[in-house]
Amino acid sequence: MKPRILFVDDEKHVLEGYKLALRKKRKQWELLYASSGQEALSIMESQPVQVLVSDIRMPGMDGGTLLGKVKERWPGTLRIVLSGYYNDVASLKVVKAAHYFLVKPCSPENLQNAIARLLGFDHVLSDMQLRTVVTSLESLPALPNVYTLLLEELNKTEPSLKKIGMIIEKDPGISATLLKVVNSAFFGLFTKVSTPARAIAFLGIETLKGLILTASLLERYSKNDFPGFSLEQLGEHCFRVGELAKIIASTETGDKEFIEKCFLGGFMHDLGKLLLAESIWDKYQPVIENVQRNNLILFEEEKMKLGVTHAELGAYLLGIWGIDDDVVEAVLRHHAPDSTSKEFNLSMCVYAANVMDHELTSFSSQYRFNGFDEPMLEAMGLLERLPVWRDACKEKIHHDGK
Repeated sequence: MKPRILFVDDEKHVLEGYKLALRKKRKQWELLYASSGQEALSIMESQPVQVLVSDIRMPGMDGGTLLGKVKERWPGTLRIVLSGYYNDVASLKVVKAAHYFLVKPCSPENLQNAIARLLGFDHVLSDMQLRTVVTSLESLPALPNVYTLLLEELNKTEPSLKKIGMIIEKDPGISATLLKVVNSAFFGLFTKVSTPARAIAFLGIETLKGLILTASLLERYSKNDFPGFSLEQLGEHCFRVGELAKIIASTETGDKEFIEKCFLGGFMHDLGKLLLAESIWDKYQPVIENVQRNNLILFEEEKMKLGVTHAELGAYLLGIWGIDDDVVEAVLRHHAPDSTSKEFNLSMCVYAANVMDHELTSFSSQYRFNGFDEPMLEAMGLLERLPVWRDACKEKIHHDGK
């Protein structure tokens, strides 16, 4: 069945423009059009819609209200905002609810690419129930202690960007949420922001306050207790893997943009574990317990018992949130990088950093974790680099442990 795309705009000439611009896509997509939010809801009640593309300011039911109703009733629908209004608090709230925010005028090519990109991640996560859970998220749950520290700093008379950066870079959930928003067309950037620190520096204090205190970007935070599974330890592991990925990348290249992406891939690599714990703990807890009790490999047991791994779940979320494709691929393949490549790449770097952290710290002591796949490294011509990476990572961990 062809994916069904619904466009909503109260200006008829805009809808006619969509029809004209997308006429060549009719063989691939089923295209539907509505001139109001209520008409859009009526259409969705009669047939499922994979992607909703809506304006913000419309008479009667505005785009923000429409997106809220769609998210509540059809959480699996991917949501794109296409609007000429992007400079007020109302728009900030809509950005939170959307997976993509495109600014008018938007070229047909950019619109097609945005829709195609969202649909293109279907292969990463085939489980419709979990896909619906992920698609419904506006933000990721923050670590409670990090969330508290962030609010305390933001509410000060003169909050410090540096301190805020130090707080946020300890929490992959907050960082992913901020990157989702800052990389939307809402902010009019021409290049992707690939690190939490850059996102914070770009946003500035007042916009951060608007997003977090007024638009409630981070209204969700984890209040749950997960026996045998520590969110704090997971956050620490993610940050270390990001740092080690930077170290390993620096031994291979001086490309600063690549090194930053390596940090982000490492930092975000285990987001799927957070999603599994928060969304289906009743099913995930037995998997964790069985892995710890019988010394099994976690991602293999996830696939066997749940039909999905944390790598697939995290990659799907980051993909529909607009994070760089290379980073998404690195998260997806952080246990099994592309062995057909003969070059050092981002997914290999994140894989190596993750194995190094498990090897050099006690993070994985509760369950089995395989070491480096040396035959794979040898086939890729990278085995001789392993001692260099290990020494650099040992030095980093030793230095940070002081």
